[in-house]
Amino acid sequence: MTDAPHYRTDLAWIHHAGFSEFALLASRGVLALLTKLGIRDGLIVDVGCGSGVLARALTDAGFDVLGIDASPSMIELAHTTAPAARFEIGSFDEAALPRCAAITAMGEVLNYGTLDRVRTFAHHAASALPPRGLLLFDVAERESYPPHDERRVGGDKWSVIAIKDSDGKRLTRRVLTFRQINGVTRRDEEVHVLELYEREELLAILRQAGFRVRVRRSYGTYRLPKGHAVYVAERRRPRRRSTSLQGLELALPQHVNLQATLIDIDGTLVDSNDKHTDCWVEAFAHFGKRMDRKVVREQIGKGGDLLVPDTLDAREMRTFGEALQKFRGQLWKEKYMRTVQPFPGAVDALRALHARGIKLALASSSNPDEVEYYVDVLGVGDLLEGTTSKEDAEFSKPSPEIFRAALERVKSDPARTLAVGDTPYDILAAHRTPVPIAAVLCGGFPRQSLAKAEFLFDDVPAMLKELNRIDEYFRE
Repeated sequence: MTDAPHYRTDLAWIHHAGFSEFALLASRGVLALLTKLGIRDGLIVDVGCGSGVLARALTDAGFDVLGIDASPSMIELAHTTAPAARFEIGSFDEAALPRCAAITAMGEVLNYGTLDRVRTFAHHAASALPPRGLLLFDVAERESYPPHDERRVGGDKWSVIAIKDSDGKRLTRRVLTFRQINGVTRRDEEVHVLELYEREELLAILRQAGFRVRVRRSYGTYRLPKGHAVYVAERRRPRRRSTSLQGLELALPQHVNLQATLIDIDGTLVDSNDKHTDCWVEAFAHFGKRMDRKVVREQIGKGGDLLVPDTLDAREMRTFGEALQKFRGQLWKEKYMRTVQPFPGAVDALRALHARGIKLALASSSNPDEVEYYVDVLGVGDLLEGTTSKEDAEFSKPSPEIFRAALERVKSDPARTLAVGDTPYDILAAHRTPVPIAAVLCGGFPRQSLAKAEFLFDDVPAMLKELNRIDEYFRE
């Protein structure tokens, strides 16, 4: 068999010798994620396995590994790098995928294809994975590369020149390699054309194939360059019809004017506000600051960037303001976060909204890993157009930045979009976006403090029962 058009002998060798750090660092995040999902043994299929760096990390951790790559030169290197793994030559969408616990495709593997090929691969992966099986990959998204870039990198007896040109939708990468062998410098050239994908298109493909999906910027602590994203796709379990939805669907109109909802998490979908209050009181006490619980409770709904300066004086801010926020964040994750549960009926209500074609985005200013945890707890990753976190805004609510970022995720008309939240700060943020808001009382704020909301309900399921009335609001 002739060598592949990509990663022929010299580029494969240079890539392994000089550019393996990405796979090495990312593999730690992959292993951590597998452990988090309870995948501790079984077969992992590494698609686009390259020279076998991830395969070696997986076999060292006790997994069986099948590596697949279109480059025979890469496969030859992989046999040496990961001798305990099995390897096959094949493209990502044509290779036969056996039953396995997880499938990985690191390093822009799927960009060497088209959306149709990605669609084929997603369906093959869904057939190979059990419920809650993992498909994990990264891609370069639209506008991820500048229009033109040239770089030269060298090492011991090798150098490479990479010339990149992009129109935002496609990247052409011309790679010139120089490798010295027995005193003679050998030159080769390859041209790689990569498709750059829209996130919404990939999400639609994965959801249609039967996955619920989260999008991240990193493999564990290893953060990808701007414009690149990690897709964490879990194979959905077959759904059972929820008895709590019976009768509720009758309240939903067959045709809705409402296009999308931007939904707060804490106090709206999960019962966490009192726990946040207790955590803040404990954190203040750690630094010798005794706080009235009622005063702190009224601040819940703001991020720490606003809550802390609103409760400390100038000297306290200089002395321990920043340390307080960091300590509270760690305390929340270690002691409080995993005790949080969804409100009764909240998940079923989201599924009913989604079933009527209403786009959903979660609008939170929490840390990204906390948002990911809540999506897992709620089990609604397959329903969402996207989520927000503190990384999407300079300031937390009542700044409108979080709702505006969520509006970008759903790509809907603000005049046809409804925010949902539980605090006065949600209401201010929504009106500054500007979008109307349905406030819910389940977060514990008094009715009078939420009076400026366009709608007021006990909780999200109660809101759903009034969807006909809400929809009239959005009628042109």
